[in-house]
Amino acid sequence: MKSRLKKPVKIQTVLAGLLLILNGNSVLDKFPAISITLFILGGVLLVYVFAVSLKIPQDSIIKPLVIFLEGIGFLATSYVFFKLGKIYLPYGYLLAALICFFGVVIIGRRMKKQERRKQPQGN
Repeated sequence: MKSRLKKPVKIQTVLAGLLLILNGNSVLDKFPAISITLFILGGVLLVYVFAVSLKIPQDSIIKPLVIFLEGIGFLATSYVFFKLGKIYLPYGYLLAALICFFGVVIIGRRMKKQERRKQPQGN
């Protein structure tokens, strides 16, 4: 399956990766394990966009996996901000995580539907 990523999706993934890296840097002293996880997730997102821009062939499962990783990163960031006592900011990250998870479900259903169409109907 060809990668049909459009420019806004790539920009969104780059911004999410940079945001996760910056948030990981800001909580490095208080939450070192979550901070390292955020660094890794942000790095994975940036490597993915770099691979897409170089047009490296990818499997069809990579795109939902990247969106799922964005959701995990946003969920971890939301948890950190709740622990720090922020008032409104964690709810935005929580909403972004839920949107990512719903996006993975929708993409998964589309992929399943496409696989059913490709299967030959034998009698």
